[in-house]
Amino acid sequence: MAKTNNAAFMHCLPIRRNVVVSDGVLDSPNSKVIEQANNRTYAAAAVLKTLLS
Repeated sequence: MAKTNNAAFMHCLPIRRNVVVSDGVLDSPNSKVIEQANNRTYAAAAVLKTLLS
């Protein structure tokens, strides 16, 4: 990440801290992990609704 030009880090979770990615990357302002995990909740709900309808 230090070699990029202000890149965003995304991961769908779960993730193993300091094994897959360092704490510094996960906790940085460029980390979009929490937002992406939240969007996954809505996507799963939409799929479930479609399957049950």
